[in-house]
Amino acid sequence: MTELPHTKRWVCKLWKDFGRLHFTALGFLPDGTVWVETPTMRYLMREGRVIGTEKPRLGRANRALEIAKKSRMPYQPERRHLCRATAACALSGGRVLAGTEDGVLSVIRPNGSVFSLGGVGLGQTIHDLAPFPGGERVLGVASGKGALGIVFTYDDDKGLILHGRIFFQDCSSPGILGASNDPRLAAVSSDGKYAAIAVGDRLSCVYWFELKSEIVD
Repeated sequence: MTELPHTKRWVCKLWKDFGRLHFTALGFLPDGTVWVETPTMRYLMREGRVIGTEKPRLGRANRALEIAKKSRMPYQPERRHLCRATAACALSGGRVLAGTEDGVLSVIRPNGSVFSLGGVGLGQTIHDLAPFPGGERVLGVASGKGALGIVFTYDDDKGLILHGRIFFQDCSSPGILGASNDPRLAAVSSDGKYAAIAVGDRLSCVYWFELKSEIVD
């Protein structure tokens, strides 16, 4: 069971109508609609269904990732060759949260020093980091070949919290069954109440969660 604390959830199984898709970006519109992009299309979703499509939009440059790639990132023993920064986002106070190809998460301070938070899973690449409003909490996803994949949260007060892989079975929620070992993209709504996760496996699903206020049950 996914241990990301939530009150509602759904899964949109895009493969049923569109086949296998390669997702490149994920987010929320101001009205709460979830969108996910491929190189050629943007899909709009609500309650587990695609409600429309648009042309993809030009993405913004990720300055946080540019900073991380220039920083000396920590690494796991004998795996220094995998310390390349693969995801990053801005935190409050001019800080940057960054993850590496080998699953190590760190905070880069404004003065350039790096504070390691440790690994979210050996051999699992941190693919995406999505900040909550205020820049003191971040939702992240990681996966790797042969691994189960993991959803995690970093919080300034509580630290690093691992929520496990995506799995649920609920006849009362749209999509009923959700399971994926390859979470690739994460997004948080502008009010911090909702989260979405897009996956990289052949089922091409997008998961939506109405979050609880506390990140630990």
